[in-house]
Amino acid sequence: MAETKILAQQCLAALHAILEPLAIQVTPRRRRLPRGVDAICEFGLPDRQTLRLCALVRRGLRPATLPQLQDQIDTVATERVCDRVIVLTDYVAATLAETLREQRINFIDAAGNAHLTVPGHISVFHTGNRPPRRAPMRGQDFTESGARILFFLLQHGPRIHATYRDMQTAVGVSLDKISKVMNELAADRVLVAHTRGDYEITDPATLLDRWAAAFAAKLEAKLRLGTFKAPTGDDFAALTDTIATAKIPAVIGGEVAAGWLTDYLRPGAIRLYIPEEAQAVVQRKLRLAPAHDGNIELCRTFAADLGQHLDSREVLVAHPLIVYGELMAGNDVRLGETALRLKEQHLPWIT
Repeated sequence: MAETKILAQQCLAALHAILEPLAIQVTPRRRRLPRGVDAICEFGLPDRQTLRLCALVRRGLRPATLPQLQDQIDTVATERVCDRVIVLTDYVAATLAETLREQRINFIDAAGNAHLTVPGHISVFHTGNRPPRRAPMRGQDFTESGARILFFLLQHGPRIHATYRDMQTAVGVSLDKISKVMNELAADRVLVAHTRGDYEITDPATLLDRWAAAFAAKLEAKLRLGTFKAPTGDDFAALTDTIATAKIPAVIGGEVAAGWLTDYLRPGAIRLYIPEEAQAVVQRKLRLAPAHDGNIELCRTFAADLGQHLDSREVLVAHPLIVYGELMAGNDVRLGETALRLKEQHLPWIT
């Protein structure tokens, strides 16, 4: 993964610059990496002690990503391969940096913002540096169309029996783009092609991370049609009952879907995925009024198969992958906690 290596190099260079006055050397290790680890570095401390760091490269940190980040850090720490775990990322704002320090999460970003504590040796906390002007190049999947392809792959994984034309029909992406994304994923060893139309996801955790990142940064904003309020207020049960009885072509997403799927989150908003051409009809039947602070969000559909029936509900509920992407795109830790539960309950093959 070229972009991962570039970001790791930028972060380690920034860390070396911070530690240089302390005469502490940071040396990347070229060795077989444990599962879930993107790099291993060694610190030569002044007392000749060697400290080994396991580095996790994670872009786009936000409050909702922290519960799963902590879970990943704990998993790596239990392997006892390294003395400490550090997160390498693109940029951490001052408020989030403070949160990471409070949670004792070591990090360094490409701008030189950092938190690293080694009792008796190192105590670093730098914030306030601006994001670098040029971010490393991202992969073919870090686009709107790339996100659609990732959704299809995860939706049908871990073993996918589909041709490029099947994918094109399902998510509306050009054959050329599908080819570029699939070739890049194969080169990154995220999936393997057994034969034409037969693929296997070999690194589902990385693919899920890429889906969440591409959804948050590229796809989600393209889908939004507007925010609204309804006479039902925050009575989402009444709203979904109307959708069912009026046979409105909507797939239920957002916090309502997350609450249904996990029985954990108390929803404060709902998202409806609808055909764009049906927007006027949906607004009329649900008596929706545009509102900047509305708790109902309309989004256009982006694939042929977005929903599923859940329990005895008469409405379609968004696929857990979509709800996971929505939750991880948020700026609330409770959404991240819900996403972790959702993954464990509905996406158990992705670890």
